[in-house]
Amino acid sequence: MNNRSSTLRLTFSVRPIHLFNDAVNLRILKDFNPFKTRVLVTSILGESGQNTAKLRTMKAMRAALAGIPIVDKSWCDACVDSKELLLESGHIVTSLPTKIPLFMRNMSDIKSIYDKPRDLSTATFGIPSLAICRRSGQEVLLFQNVYVFLAGNVWKHDTTKSKDIQLLVKEGGGSILTSASQSTKMVKEEIPGSEKQVVILCDDSNTDSASGITKALARAVSDLYDRPIDRTPVFIVNSKWLFDSISCAKCLETEEYAPEHPIGISLWRLGKEKGISS
Repeated sequence: MNNRSSTLRLTFSVRPIHLFNDAVNLRILKDFNPFKTRVLVTSILGESGQNTAKLRTMKAMRAALAGIPIVDKSWCDACVDSKELLLESGHIVTSLPTKIPLFMRNMSDIKSIYDKPRDLSTATFGIPSLAICRRSGQEVLLFQNVYVFLAGNVWKHDTTKSKDIQLLVKEGGGSILTSASQSTKMVKEEIPGSEKQVVILCDDSNTDSASGITKALARAVSDLYDRPIDRTPVFIVNSKWLFDSISCAKCLETEEYAPEHPIGISLWRLGKEKGISS
């Protein structure tokens, strides 16, 4: 890149750094916008041995889903020092942390981040893997054909988290089921060859009365597990599943994501017994 003045729109998931000079003009955006932000700046874990983000912020997850590069704060200094905009690999953040430590392993047997589908359940190189899917000739989004029902009373009260999850699902190519009855109807559908999947995303409620899973929905899911042929697969998980799936650049198995309430646990176990877990 030449030394003429260049402008790049940045969003910070940490405290912004004010850096401008005659050759490099870094315009800082207050909020993340997938249509305007070109680079997201964040902090990394110094002891990780790889470029892993220190925090899995909402901005970082949205940037990963949008295929927008995420860089370490040192990138800003490097751009100013070199008087040009850089995207060197040493500054690129390649992984977002997960709640389940298992997926944070540094997988040395990954042959290539270009391999598709992404069969390994690991956060290693999750960010560039999402970017490759997003920018490929056949754009494949993480939650494409995934229909998510936010089950539980907590979602009604914690509107910020509920809105954040809905935004992540939609920006990842998924859809939101707005009620238990709508979810029940989709679970009962018999569509040969359909690629649709239903995810019942449970909140932290620990009682059936607050679970948001109606008797009709529970019966429909149980019936599906007994007769899964030509039926829409259903997965019952807690909310960590969604965030860790973004980190790992794939819809994860349900093994580590049991709900808190009895009815959810019962259906989750039934799915495992029937081999419906991914």
